[in-house]
Amino acid sequence: MRLRNVCARGTTLVELLVATAFLGYCVSVMVAGVATAHRQADIARNRAIGMSLAENAVAKIRDDASDSDLSVGTVTQTLSNTGILTDVTMTEAITLVSGTADLFQVVVSVTWVVITNLADYTDQAVIETLVRAPDA
Repeated sequence: MRLRNVCARGTTLVELLVATAFLGYCVSVMVAGVATAHRQADIARNRAIGMSLAENAVAKIRDDASDSDLSVGTVTQTLSNTGILTDVTMTEAITLVSGTADLFQVVVSVTWVVITNLADYTDQAVIETLVRAPDA
């Protein structure tokens, strides 16, 4: 009768199944990481676009102030085709700072809806600044 060699070469089916399961787990973790990075990149891109829209609005308000064409009030508008997948709402609020005749507080808020698989939420970019109208 022959005895089986304890140091037999090769791999068993159980070892192959464990290795395959481990590789499958590693691949799924990497795919989840790539998906998360993609979502975060979309959020960062939307925020950069929103901030750019707000900065452009503040630049226009400063230009209007230099032309002595600045009026107090709130203006809300809906923008589309901005690079953000959903419609964007931009609100410009201009108020006169109390005790001054030529200093204005300007708040520009850009708001959009982020659509995800779990739940939709609202994101925004806000710029608050002071603008001085030139002496007449």
